[in-house]
Amino acid sequence: MDKQQVKKIELGTFIGLTMALCATVRSIPTLAAVGWTLISYTIFAVLFFAGPIALISGELSTMLPQEGGPQLWVKTALGSKWGFVVAWLLWVQMFPGMVMVASTLGPLLGNTFGNVHLGENHWFVLGCILVIYWIITILNLKFDMAKVGGNIGVWLVFTSQY
Repeated sequence: MDKQQVKKIELGTFIGLTMALCATVRSIPTLAAVGWTLISYTIFAVLFFAGPIALISGELSTMLPQEGGPQLWVKTALGSKWGFVVAWLLWVQMFPGMVMVASTLGPLLGNTFGNVHLGENHWFVLGCILVIYWIITILNLKFDMAKVGGNIGVWLVFTSQY
């Protein structure tokens, strides 16, 4: 990839993406129950977890501007075998995790419509998962959803009612 074609993500957006992984739809009620103390916990997490990860990732992506991310970084440092292992582990971890996040939509819709049994219907939940996956896939093909989603994900925790 040419240096002029490389898209850059700002530090705040990358921290937002990292925090959005922690504050999923399923964890928002638990996080909201903490109350205003959550702000100090979030600041601590940004300073000592998401911040360093964002800085390390920024440094590595500057040193190796090609596409590939963690797989490329580990491949360069430790060899092809470990680069493959990292790519495989990331995929194995993310796919079931995103299915679990998408599976929360079925019960949420069932409760929203006042029909709890609808949310407990496995076929309805499967349909919700497939629809969400296709919507996300199409949006990612058309737009830069990582930037938008990272910023939105961070603020979801603060918009839930205490």
